[in-house]
Amino acid sequence: MAKKYSLAAFAALFIVLFNSCSKDWEAQKPVYLSVPEILLNTDYVSEGTSSSKITTVWIYANGDAVGVFELPCVVPAILSEGDNEITMYAGINLNGIAASRAIYEGFEALKFTLNYTPSGKAESDTILIDSANRVTSYTNRVTVNLVETFDGAGLNFEKTSKSDTNLRKTNLSDPDNYVNPQNPTESNGRAGILYTTKSKDLAEVVSVKALQLPGGANVYLEMNYKCNVPFIVGVFADVAGSTIQQPTLYITPKSEWNKIYVNLVSEVSSQTNATGYKIYFRADHDDDLDTGKVFLDNLKLVY
Repeated sequence: MAKKYSLAAFAALFIVLFNSCSKDWEAQKPVYLSVPEILLNTDYVSEGTSSSKITTVWIYANGDAVGVFELPCVVPAILSEGDNEITMYAGINLNGIAASRAIYEGFEALKFTLNYTPSGKAESDTILIDSANRVTSYTNRVTVNLVETFDGAGLNFEKTSKSDTNLRKTNLSDPDNYVNPQNPTESNGRAGILYTTKSKDLAEVVSVKALQLPGGANVYLEMNYKCNVPFIVGVFADVAGSTIQQPTLYITPKSEWNKIYVNLVSEVSSQTNATGYKIYFRADHDDDLDTGKVFLDNLKLVY
């Protein structure tokens, strides 16, 4: 008799566990999160353009890492039925290199609650992340320094003693002016142009004002550019009454406007005794061209 009771109890326990597991499996059905893009919102007066090139997203669901994905993406995630806490970090191609992806610490993390109810009609569900949860901003933990927008009076760059030409602004009617395609309402009507010719084959300009930048921390130069000749971006460090010129990145020609994030951490941190830093650009002429052109716009430092 005792044996029969044991078998009955075991059978009842099995049914309870099976039903419980079945419910868990149903709640844990595959879910796909769709993230078409992440955009940037800025205060144009104090932070400059909202132009961005966010290429990657780091996704966490309920504190667990979902993964790192190239945008746009549709990725599998395990969500609980009901509310789920989602965190997304926007990433960039560091120095324009696709293989060097990094979370951009200048941007605020995107944190929101996602309510999930299984559809019951398919083996998996796909959830499009709402557009309001795909817009980041600069975090208040960083400084955004507008170096040059080319839209105000004057110019914050001058040619060096080696340069044959100077940086100038484009005309308002110039079709090569930069306009932010993500937000064409921005007052962003002019750009800068650095040019070379066969008789004036070196163009090099440096920012007029020396800046105080933090050593040992990431310092990003954000800029929009396009060019038909390669150019170099780097740093002049003022050290003990002399100037140390340090190239940072060699940028290849780009026929369409591009956004890039250049990390100056090595150049800034290597000169611990510097009293100030200036940004410089240099282009050498390509003899296959009549005129070499480097268009620049929306130069800002984020650190």
